Amino acid sequence: MKRVRTVLLVTFISMLAWSTDAWAQTGISKAQAMFLYNFSRLVEWPASAKSGDFVIGILGNSSIVEELTAYTQGKR
Repeated sequence: MKRVRTVLLVTFISMLAWSTDAWAQTGISKAQAMFLYNFSRLVEWPASAKSGDFVIGILGNSSIVEELTAYTQGKR
């Protein structure tokens, strides 16, 4: 019984540490997405660039894309 309790405790602590790392990554991705969005708003764009779609290319980190998409929903 003591061995089962020890295994469960180790498993629980491992899962807790892993989930904390996932939450930290989400926070970093959210901050990076907000930075990209706000930076693009602060740039003085030429009049010809103010119409049409604005495309931000992101290489290799899909969590930033997800956060940026969620942050910009309904904004223009």
